[in-house]
Amino acid sequence: MSSVTVDFYLPTLHPAQKTILESAKRFNHLRCGRRFGKTTLIEELSSIALDGNRVGVWFPTYKDLSEVWKDLKKTYGPLISKQNEQLKQIELITGGLIDFWSMEEPDSGQGRKYHRAIIDEAAKAPKLYQAWENTIRPTLTDYQGDAFILSRPKGKNNGFYLIEEKHRQFDNWAFFHFTTYDNPHIKTSEVEEAKTQLDEINFRQEYLAEYVDANDRPFMYAFSERNIADYYEPNPHLPLIFSADFNKDPMTCLVGQKVDLHTTYAFHELDIPDGSTPELAESLKALYSGWMYNMKVTGDATGRNRSALVKGNLNHYRIFKDVLELRDDDIQVPKQNLALSDSRVLCNSVFKNAKFYITKNCKRTIKDLEMAMVDSEGELIKNPTFPAHHFDTCRYLIHDCYPDFIRNPNKYRTAA
Repeated sequence: MSSVTVDFYLPTLHPAQKTILESAKRFNHLRCGRRFGKTTLIEELSSIALDGNRVGVWFPTYKDLSEVWKDLKKTYGPLISKQNEQLKQIELITGGLIDFWSMEEPDSGQGRKYHRAIIDEAAKAPKLYQAWENTIRPTLTDYQGDAFILSRPKGKNNGFYLIEEKHRQFDNWAFFHFTTYDNPHIKTSEVEEAKTQLDEINFRQEYLAEYVDANDRPFMYAFSERNIADYYEPNPHLPLIFSADFNKDPMTCLVGQKVDLHTTYAFHELDIPDGSTPELAESLKALYSGWMYNMKVTGDATGRNRSALVKGNLNHYRIFKDVLELRDDDIQVPKQNLALSDSRVLCNSVFKNAKFYITKNCKRTIKDLEMAMVDSEGELIKNPTFPAHHFDTCRYLIHDCYPDFIRNPNKYRTAA
């Protein structure tokens, strides 16, 4: 071990985080709620590298890895003697080393030797159990190293739950369960406000860190009869929102109108077999000519990309803009689509807590919402015989009308 001495300060741990370190055994499994303070805890756990130790940190994806890699580089800044961007490795002036791995390849890190293994967002890794058994656990053999497996839970059909179930009988394992309430830096009122906006399942999973089963069920499990309206007559003084999904067969669009902060109606669906973007835009213009200069467009973010060029140098949204004579700020499309897992949380929370209605004539949309299913790991099941194009137009409309429904509960507090 290195004898180099450094003055180095990490963020102060709160009581629940200290409890984990004080009660830790060789192998440690932490199930925690959102905003519990995992990042700070990982900084503390990785700091044994300052004593010349070797640490391996694993993440579900390369994207997750890149984000924490940047954070820890800032944390250890002046103490870094060498860093390898390609291998994602940090060497410290004390002789310690921190390696970063993605479990997208479950054998990543195989053959290495570590004093400590840290696994972050473990429930998100589809091949976690395989990675643990075949790769991560063996890296701890030479130095009799320890391990910390941390995550918000994601139901029971994943390696994070399986590891807990299979190892509870062993004395060298410790299991911790903390909620968002256990972080004293998060106001209780903030968590209570989130509770009013999330559906029960997502609140229990994300904030209470319970093993609730949100998988093996409909994607839109909060969608119900209360979200279906008999009829809606659009207000001629309010803008229409066209939510589009650009598949050639069919081209689809859901037409909606936001009545107030809490209330939105989706009242007309378009489905054009073997259609084109100009054809869809011209159809909307003919149907809703009375709303010219009072229209907005949202939809699939990939429609903005150069890969989505459909006519000359025009992408899908540029065609909409030209045909419908829209201004730039009438194109309300995000830079990238919301991840399906985040979309699921948002949409179900809106269906349960806001006033989002779909009229009965939108039969394909209603069927899509009722039929879209997720697999045992919470991923949307791709079904060639049921492509669910209208399912996507509805998601995009919800994203547009309630973009901060989860992040800003106060804004929608009076929603029914």
